[in-house]
Amino acid sequence: FKLINGMLSLLIVAFFFLTLQKSYYYEPFQFKMNGVQTLVSKAFNYTCFVDSCNTSDIKSIERNKLDKRILDRIGSQTVDIYPWDYSYIAANHLNWKPRPVLQAYASYSRELDHLNAVHFESAGAPEFIIWELRKITHDIHGGSLESIDGRYLLNDEPETLMALFRQYELVETQNGIFPALILKHRTLPLHNETKVIGKTTASWNTWIDVPANKQGILKASASLNRSVAGKLKSFFYKDEATYVYYLLENGDIRMYRIVPKNAAYGLWINPLLINPEKNASEPAVTKIMFRCSNTAMMKSEIELEWNQVLFAQAGLAGVGSDKNIDPVNAFFGITEKAEMKEMLYSENKLEGTARFWSAMDVAKVKTAGGLHSYQLLPDEYSVSFQYPLDSLNASDTSSGIIVRAGAWAKALQVATAVFVITIEKDNKSILWKAVDIQDFIHDHRSMNFITNYSVLDKNLLRQKGLILKVYAWNTGKEPMELNDFSVRIETW
Repeated sequence: FKLINGMLSLLIVAFFFLTLQKSYYYEPFQFKMNGVQTLVSKAFNYTCFVDSCNTSDIKSIERNKLDKRILDRIGSQTVDIYPWDYSYIAANHLNWKPRPVLQAYASYSRELDHLNAVHFESAGAPEFIIWELRKITHDIHGGSLESIDGRYLLNDEPETLMALFRQYELVETQNGIFPALILKHRTLPLHNETKVIGKTTASWNTWIDVPANKQGILKASASLNRSVAGKLKSFFYKDEATYVYYLLENGDIRMYRIVPKNAAYGLWINPLLINPEKNASEPAVTKIMFRCSNTAMMKSEIELEWNQVLFAQAGLAGVGSDKNIDPVNAFFGITEKAEMKEMLYSENKLEGTARFWSAMDVAKVKTAGGLHSYQLLPDEYSVSFQYPLDSLNASDTSSGIIVRAGAWAKALQVATAVFVITIEKDNKSILWKAVDIQDFIHDHRSMNFITNYSVLDKNLLRQKGLILKVYAWNTGKEPMELNDFSVRIETW
């Protein structure tokens, strides 16, 4: 039995590693060979090795030390961390009161989510929650409410999130490079009611109109069910990667990966928060679309139920327009909903000459169904956006600007290309930020949205003669199609 178990264990590890390489956002393991001398020094100088580890440990958690006023307020009362960085506990010697499912991204089913929601509603709930706003994960839109694997944090634990809104309120804010919200258990919890305001049937890869909602939170319950083939693939291999696209009223698109089990009872729609620490509110979401890596593995119809969630102070009879309160902005410390100020917007639908865009080779533009697409051949560059930053009003850029670029792309799985934002001066690049287009290709048979952003601080913008450029570069050996380029420059 030991031999059989050993062989099976090795086989399982081998299959796991092969599966891992095909997952999205995969990063290969890095093996470091530091030599025999390092091995000997760690084996025979154990005390020195331990001291160096302790020093590294202290340095790593230093960033999560809280201000004295916050520590004095918390004292010895119980604390939990949201969504996952528990080094706050060690860095500040806090009295940790953990929840059943320790990290938000791990609540990938309603049952696990319910465990955490019940905990925060119980007498055993922590007195304080530290909500970290700068995490080690990377939001492709530059936001601070991201989860792992390209997910949106407010979609991870729908039921738990509602429990937090009811039970906790913001009392302090940790500022600086690593901001955090300090939330305290309410003496009187809020009360909320959920009302179904509409139902619809939709399909994959199609924009779905979002009901107008001026009050409370708008959520959706989406049935993203597998087909028979999808169930078999999920059992023997893995699920398809599923995404939701949010179309904002200004035309921009935000997209996040979703867990279908959680989307079935609590997909967050409006208000779509990206950077609460900047007091910035995103434009309202007007449409959503569901995308999948292989729709053949899913049922074609998607049943959608729109839910409006309204909050009121506990003890009031019912929830009415004269009693409703807005816990979301208060929870995240958004005191003045600052709108992002648009400084420039430019798009290129490949229908002719577009301002600030380079001339295109018409021989590489093809038309299908009224849409134009650009054929990007191997080792070639697409049409490029070029804009002199000196043209911006300096008084409007005192807090820096954010450049958002988007396009739609269709490519084979073996194709490689990058979507680039660069700042040039005297024909030399002083800032270059690229994203791998293949990371955005969810369905190789259709067009997929790709996006890139870059934050330009005021020190950079003080320089003269800067040229902003945006383009795609085919770095591989296979052609691809591109269309609907756009660039938006905004400031806070």
